[in-house]
Amino acid sequence: MILLLPRMVFGQTDPPPEAVDDLLNQHRRLMGKLDEFTGQRHADEETLKVLEQIAVVEKKLVQLLEADDSVVESLMITHARLVNRYEALERYADAIAAQQEVVNAEIKLHGNSDFRVNDSRLRLSDLKRISSLTTGDRELLKQSISQNQRAVELLDEQKFAEAERLLCEALVTLEKYLGSGSLSAIKILRNLAVNQNAQGRIGESLTQFREVKNRRFRSQGLDHPEYRESLYELADAVQVFVHGANRAEAFDTAKLANDELIQVLIELHGEQDYRVTDGKLAGVDIELKVKLSAEERQELAKAGTLNAKVIELLGSGQCMEALPLALSAIEIRKRLIGEQHRDYASSLNNLAALYESMGDYARAEPQFLQAKAIEEKVLGKVHPDYATSLVKLTELYYSMGDYARVEPLLLEAKAVREKVLGKEHPAYASILNILAVTYESMGHYTRAEPLLLEAQAIYEKVFGKEDPLYAESLTSLASLYREMSDYARAEPLCVEAKAINERVLGKEHPDYVISLTNLALLYDSMGDYTRAEPLYLEAVAIYEKVPGKEHPDYVTILNKLALLYLKLGAYTRAEPLFIEANEIAGKVLGKEHSLYAVSLNDLGGLYTLMRDYARAEPLLLEANEIAAKMLGKEHPNYATTLNNLAELYGC
Repeated sequence: MILLLPRMVFGQTDPPPEAVDDLLNQHRRLMGKLDEFTGQRHADEETLKVLEQIAVVEKKLVQLLEADDSVVESLMITHARLVNRYEALERYADAIAAQQEVVNAEIKLHGNSDFRVNDSRLRLSDLKRISSLTTGDRELLKQSISQNQRAVELLDEQKFAEAERLLCEALVTLEKYLGSGSLSAIKILRNLAVNQNAQGRIGESLTQFREVKNRRFRSQGLDHPEYRESLYELADAVQVFVHGANRAEAFDTAKLANDELIQVLIELHGEQDYRVTDGKLAGVDIELKVKLSAEERQELAKAGTLNAKVIELLGSGQCMEALPLALSAIEIRKRLIGEQHRDYASSLNNLAALYESMGDYARAEPQFLQAKAIEEKVLGKVHPDYATSLVKLTELYYSMGDYARVEPLLLEAKAVREKVLGKEHPAYASILNILAVTYESMGHYTRAEPLLLEAQAIYEKVFGKEDPLYAESLTSLASLYREMSDYARAEPLCVEAKAINERVLGKEHPDYVISLTNLALLYDSMGDYTRAEPLYLEAVAIYEKVPGKEHPDYVTILNKLALLYLKLGAYTRAEPLFIEANEIAGKVLGKEHSLYAVSLNDLGGLYTLMRDYARAEPLLLEANEIAAKMLGKEHPNYATTLNNLAELYGC
């Protein structure tokens, strides 16, 4: 650490500036020499001598400049390095003296009660114990440290049995020579718990995590970050144990474990935190399972499996296949756990999402509203899952074009996420993004932009720039600028988002195709069709492979490419694409879906331009009828179908 002290004005009682400058010059020279030894073989003795010289200089600087924390911090770092080297050379008297200097420096920097001072004192205690051991015992101690390091490697390789053997041997040695409160022993015990957890031995790992927590409390205290970390790990282990309890004989143990979990969560987050609510609801679930027969518990587990399958099918656009599974999950949960349960609300949300994807908004809305009402009653309004229910409802209203109902719900969800998750959480950034898109659709560009910029800053801070969510934030911002016709600001954002997704996800990932399509849309809006066409064609080729031709996303990209050809006057190239999109939409989504209506409308518009009015009229009338029925006469898409009919009849 090179010391860079601010230029000072010295008084009569201050140290002479010449003395300080001389010491600083010595320090810089010695640090330069230390850098020369870095990476060199057989330079250990020279490095040690230089470190000792640096420590002497820094000690003099501390005496001259008592109030300067940077000098004290540098002294602490130097002595910590000396401790490691003295210990490696078994010069324990020197190591103990150097560690005492570390303790003194920590006290000056942080105060006597700080957790870092406590850690330094524990290290000092370990050194004193090691210094009193025989040479043979010290070798056993070194071997135990090596065993722990090797066990961590074996854990990564999933060689659990060998890792556990080494960890158990190392733990016995460390506890024998350094005591159970040694930080090294605690770390090995934690690794043992992680190893057992990875094997599914949840009960055993729970015992070890609990012991880690107790030892850290005794050795490090309540305020230590590692003690709080042990609470989180214990909470995770308990939750896995509780959720996995499905046998009658395990319920008593699970109930006790869950009671412990609630106390841990209260200690971590406070009585009113949503995670405490979740813990209490888990306790209610255990009592509920006790009352069910073994067959009923199996049926309830089946509902969970069905729910997961529904989500999977929904993601792949297979809504019709998912619908009977969703209805079955709802029936099971309603019968076994009742309507006032968060899992029943979850099933309702999934059913509503299916109806929404199928374009059946009239059937989706009551399901979303019922799920929201249940979660409000069961979880309360200050809970992330309640906020998520609000977001799902807003997505439906957005699809319906009912922006007046979208905004207040999103503002409520934003307030909830800000309170329970904080302003730097990705879920908060997601709300900002959705709210901005809503304002964009309403034409409120000046309200949308600051929200998108804030979301982008959060994603960059949390994930960095090489992350799909950061790329998504760039795409959203670029879409806004495209709507504002600010193409100069939109293009570099689109290009950067596409490059990130290509590097991180590869060219066959849906997020890459979205960024590709957005760049094509930008060039399309700019009238630069020669640059837009190859991007659309690439997107079509990728979607044809993944997720395949019978998917709504494939229909959408076909329509965009066909519309491009329409603008170019290449009607013969546009027609087969519109026809294919229309046939797939009808088959996959059904003939009452809004996307099917869009494909009819586009095909009818093409025939109008081709002056084939006999083929245009029935398509445009059918599109108008579907839009009126499924979207309502206040929806923008309904207005579009009316406009196209008017153009037809005006020809």
